[in-house]
Amino acid sequence: MGSRGRTSSAELTLIGPGGVETVRRPAPPSELGPEEQAEWREICAGLPANYFPRETWGMLCQLCRHRVRAKRLAQWITRLESSDEFNPREYFGLLTAEEVQSRAIASISVKLRLTHSTVIDRRQRRPPSTQQPWD
Repeated sequence: MGSRGRTSSAELTLIGPGGVETVRRPAPPSELGPEEQAEWREICAGLPANYFPRETWGMLCQLCRHRVRAKRLAQWITRLESSDEFNPREYFGLLTAEEVQSRAIASISVKLRLTHSTVIDRRQRRPPSTQQPWD
């Protein structure tokens, strides 16, 4: 016969033979600039500490670079839009560059599973249905 009442948190805690291991978030590489390092920390802070294995750090670096570049382009576009010396050719060039950065951000975010749809998939983790649609 088992014990009565709720299971205590101490009974629910599992500690391996080596004790409790601390998993640290990856530190931003020194090759990134200060703004890019801030992006790195912001991205890593929103996910579990062990989410980014070493082999994904290259893509994460590029994502940080693209995000900083996109912010700078947005600032330049805003400055040009409010300027008295509006140059359509320069404006179009900045919009094109911004689109390139946006596509790069989207592509890398999907590959690193950072987008909304991949987060939902990660949370649900439902096994595939064995029933065929035509059944």
